[in-house]
Amino acid sequence: MATKAAAGSADGNILKQTAVAFGDGGAAVASYKMFDENFKASSKPGMEFFQAEYARQEGTFNALMENKPPLQTVPLLEETQMMGNDNVVGMDGLMKEVGDMYKKEARILARNKDDMGAQKRITEAAGYIQNIDAGNKQLASLKMGNFEIDGQYNDLLDPTQKGHLRGIHLALKGKDKTGIKIEYPKEDGYHLKVTMPDGTIYDRNNPLPSPQGEYKNGGTAAYKFYNDVRAKSTGATSPMTKEGAASEFLTTINGLKSDGNSEAPITTDEKMSMFFTDIVDDGKDLTFANAFASGNLPKEFYQDETGAYITFDTKTDDKSGAPFVDRGLVPAFDENGNFQWSKEEATNYLRQKRFADHNMKRMSKWFGGAVADVHNENFNKKKDMQGNYLKLPDGQGGYTDVYDNKAKKEKLPLYFDMVSKNVMSNSKSMEESLEKYENLFGSAYGIEIQTLQEGSDKEIAESRKKGEVNVVIGDQEKEFILSEPGQLEAFNRFLATSPYYKNLFLGGNPEEWEMPGGGNFNMSDMFNYDPTIFTPNQNNREGGSVNNNRGSGQVTTPNQAQVPFRQFP
Repeated sequence: MATKAAAGSADGNILKQTAVAFGDGGAAVASYKMFDENFKASSKPGMEFFQAEYARQEGTFNALMENKPPLQTVPLLEETQMMGNDNVVGMDGLMKEVGDMYKKEARILARNKDDMGAQKRITEAAGYIQNIDAGNKQLASLKMGNFEIDGQYNDLLDPTQKGHLRGIHLALKGKDKTGIKIEYPKEDGYHLKVTMPDGTIYDRNNPLPSPQGEYKNGGTAAYKFYNDVRAKSTGATSPMTKEGAASEFLTTINGLKSDGNSEAPITTDEKMSMFFTDIVDDGKDLTFANAFASGNLPKEFYQDETGAYITFDTKTDDKSGAPFVDRGLVPAFDENGNFQWSKEEATNYLRQKRFADHNMKRMSKWFGGAVADVHNENFNKKKDMQGNYLKLPDGQGGYTDVYDNKAKKEKLPLYFDMVSKNVMSNSKSMEESLEKYENLFGSAYGIEIQTLQEGSDKEIAESRKKGEVNVVIGDQEKEFILSEPGQLEAFNRFLATSPYYKNLFLGGNPEEWEMPGGGNFNMSDMFNYDPTIFTPNQNNREGGSVNNNRGSGQVTTPNQAQVPFRQFP
C-alpha cells in the first residue's frame, strides 16, 4: 500500500541519516543539519498520514461520546443519591462504571467502525444509562411536580403503597432506618430495584406505584365548568338536566391534555386521580371517592350498565394491607338494600384501572349533577319571583293553595334542605347544630333525633363534634355521621319519609314556610332577594316544569347525596 511505502521510506531515511551523523564525529553538526532537512522532506507523506488517521479516530470518538445518552435526572437527585450509602447506590460510582463501559467501546469503534461486537456493547451501555435515568425519574416523581407534598399521597394509593413510598422518600434523603435497598443491579440491565423491609420488591416486573396528587388541568377545567354554569344560570331561560351537565363535563375531561405532556391526552392515572382530589370550589375537603365510599349516593352510582349492582372481589381487588378476609364477589348492596362494602373496599374499587372509564362516568354524573343543581337553584329563584317556583307533577300549575298529601310529598325534599341550611347557617358548631335538630324535631312530630348520652365526657364530646346521631321514625331507625360526605343529604332524605309532613302547612311560596318545632328561623333567610318585592302570582299556570332531572314534572331539589356543594361545615 502507498501509505505503508511512504511510512517505510521515512524509516529508512531516519536510519541512514543517523549513521551518517554519528559515524564521523568531525562532521556531526553538518551531517545532522543535512539529516534534518532530508527527514522533513522524506517523512512528510508518512507523518501526514498518521496525523490524518489520528484526527479521524478522535473525530469518531468525540462524535460517539457526544451521542452518549445524558443523565437528565441529575438536577433531581438528592445528595444521598449522588454520594450513596449502605442502602442507596451512589450515582457518582454507578455512572462512572457504566460510562467507562461506553467509553471503552467508543475507543474500539473509533479504530474500527465495523467491529460488530463493539457496536453491540456500546448500544447496551447506552441502554444502561437510559435505564438508570428512567429509574431516577420514578424516584423523583415521589417528591416532585404535582404528585406529592411532604409525603402526603392521596388515596389513589392504598395504605401499603403509601407506607412504601414514604419510606423510599426518607431513604432518598438518607433518613430511613428500616433498611430499604435502592439499587440498579448489573445483572438486571441496571434497571431500578427497590427492596422493602417487608419483602416487597419493586422492579421492572413490579414497577413503583405512580403517585398522583392534583391533576391540575382537571381541577382547572372543573372550576371553570362550575363557574361558567353558575354565571349563566341567573339569566337562563330553562333548567339544566343532570344528564346533560354530566355528559358535558365528561366530554370536557376526556378532551384534556396530560399535565406531563401538553401534546398527549389525559392519562389513566390522571383521570383516576380526580376521584381522590377535591375539585369542588366550596372551601371544603370533599372528593368523589369519599362520597362514593360512604355508600350514601343514589343506588344508580353502584350499578353497571345492565342495572345490576357492581361487585368487589375481596380476594383479587383488596390491596389495603389490612388482615385478609376472602368474602368472594361482594355486591355493593345486599338483597335488603344495605350497603355492604367497607370504606376501604369501595375505595379500592375506584383504584382499579380496568374500571377507570366507568368510574369517570360516575364521577361526571356526581359533579355534573351538583353543577346542575346550582344552576337550577339560581334558575328557580328567578322563576320564584315570577310566581313559578313550584309546579304540580303534571306541570299544569303551581302548588299555591294545594295542600293534599301528594303535593306535600313533592315539596318535602326542598323543605328539609331549607331547614338544614337554616340550622347550619345559624349554628357556630356541630354540637350546637345537633342541639337545634333535637329541639326542632320532637316525638310529637314522629321524628326522634338522639345523640350519644352515655360514656366518658371525651367520648360524648367527640361523638357530637362528628355529628353522630341516631334517628327513629316509627319502626325505622338509622345512624348518621353528619360530618362525613353525603351523610347530611342521607339524613334529610330519611327525615322526608316521616309522616311528619301531615302536620306541615306548605303553600306555594317557600318563603312563607315555617320551621318545625317552633324554630325561630325564617325561611326567607334562604333567599337572596328582598322579600318585599316578591309578589307571587297565585293564579299563574304558565311556564314549564322545573324538574331538574329527567323532564317529568316532579320537583327535584338540591337535596341529593350526589351534590358536593351541600356539606355540613
